[in-house]
Amino acid sequence: MIAQEYGKDAQFVYWKGRKQDVDHATFEVDAERRKNLFLIFKETINNAAKYSGATTVDIVLRKSEGTLVMTVSDNGQGFARQNVKDGNGLKNMDARAKAMDAQFKLTSGAGKGTCMELELPIT
Repeated sequence: MIAQEYGKDAQFVYWKGRKQDVDHATFEVDAERRKNLFLIFKETINNAAKYSGATTVDIVLRKSEGTLVMTVSDNGQGFARQNVKDGNGLKNMDARAKAMDAQFKLTSGAGKGTCMELELPIT
């Protein structure tokens, strides 16, 4: 879908861990937090597909000591945040993270790719 939407060639690699590598822990996240989590994920993937020029995007979702950690990183061109036009995307991700009491970290640099990490407290 991303490749069709942006008219780019894309290769999708799916990895499924061995059963012993996968944590099947159950937890609950209310509807509003689920929506914000999904929209942050969607914006991150959209930005990677649209602007990064990346050939690889890694997505990791894990539970660690009462925290859901979502990491999305790419090997694209990266950017300096101060040089990005004032659009709504990055502002909305910051605001959504704050609304969930989550820690939001975006790391990037010219030629270094981009990494988004969100730490969401869960019960």
